[in-house]
Amino acid sequence: MGYVARCGDPLGSDTATLRIGCLRGDAMDDTDIVDRFRRAAFGMDDWHGALGTLADATQASVVHLSGLDPNGAVAFNMIRGATPDMFDVFVAEGGFDGARNPRTRVATGGTMLRTVVDEELMTERERRALPIFDNLFERAGASRSALTRLDIPGVHATVAVMRARSFADCGGRERRLLDAIAPALSGIVTQAIQLGNRQDHVMQSTAESLERSVLLLDGMRRIVLTSQSADHWLGRDGPLTVRTGQVRARDAASEAAFATAIAAVLDPDQSLYPGRKVVLRSPPTTDLRDGARMVVTVSAVPRSPSGPLGRARVMVSGRTKTVASAELYATMFDLTPAEAQVAVLVAQGHHPAAIAMARHCSVLTVRTQIKALFDKTDTNRQGALVACLHAVG
Repeated sequence: MGYVARCGDPLGSDTATLRIGCLRGDAMDDTDIVDRFRRAAFGMDDWHGALGTLADATQASVVHLSGLDPNGAVAFNMIRGATPDMFDVFVAEGGFDGARNPRTRVATGGTMLRTVVDEELMTERERRALPIFDNLFERAGASRSALTRLDIPGVHATVAVMRARSFADCGGRERRLLDAIAPALSGIVTQAIQLGNRQDHVMQSTAESLERSVLLLDGMRRIVLTSQSADHWLGRDGPLTVRTGQVRARDAASEAAFATAIAAVLDPDQSLYPGRKVVLRSPPTTDLRDGARMVVTVSAVPRSPSGPLGRARVMVSGRTKTVASAELYATMFDLTPAEAQVAVLVAQGHHPAAIAMARHCSVLTVRTQIKALFDKTDTNRQGALVACLHAVG
């Protein structure tokens, strides 16, 4: 999204100094809240903890810090007080669609650093007509909200506090708190995004130094960064394409495997596992009926719950120069371990008798395995098979 503008320097400023009493009757210094968010932006604290500090100050059940890019896609999204299934309902009920959720309209409705409450956004009749309130907000104890739009270049962002009872009849204390911290939070989140973008670039260059072509995607499969050597993946004859803003494999079978691998690395319970290898097929050519094949590794981008707001979540990588191996051939052509070992020897120019001697098996067994290689590589003679294997490696 190109976050290059700078919104003052609130990370080092002392914008908010007003002490405001919270609903419990305690004294809550808004500088404490701002400092907690500042520490989260630098990775010294947890964003969830920062949102919790704001929840404590307002007695909110749910605190939501979110941003949409100019196209309406989610740029960042952090929630405290909602379970994963609640967020699924939020998305299903159109929570990020201003037509289905009046709170989202605050984010896209123009410059505003003034807190508003639900009663100013909709009538009770309008509220009852919106499914998201009955199906989610009421159930989550978040039926009433007070929210403020933040001033973040290139992003429509809001911070919202929600609970079961109205914020409109509490003397305006929550409004004053949100109004006081909104300018500082705007700058903090802006700089967290800038730091995150730099982090994404460092990750790309580090991966490229390992002789890999790299494509970084966000959680919605949109391109964040791509190395120059990976540009051909998305070219006319490449195995990947972009549809409705999402990177997809051109081949249907490849897309199924690609989507499964991405879903796995985005799953917190699986993201720590090694990357998943996926075979991608290019559009059909005259050389191979099924089109050229390549192997990429789909990995989770290393991240923690704290720190800068980088966009990259998925890394798709492939070696610029592939080293032929039994493992590579097995992945590319769905070979058995024995067939893959024979493929390596065939690629090296060995004849069936020599392969049989090296593998301590009969020539008939080797010929049967070579026939399987013909079938799986769509070739019909040994010269074409060798050329196919050399093209891979």
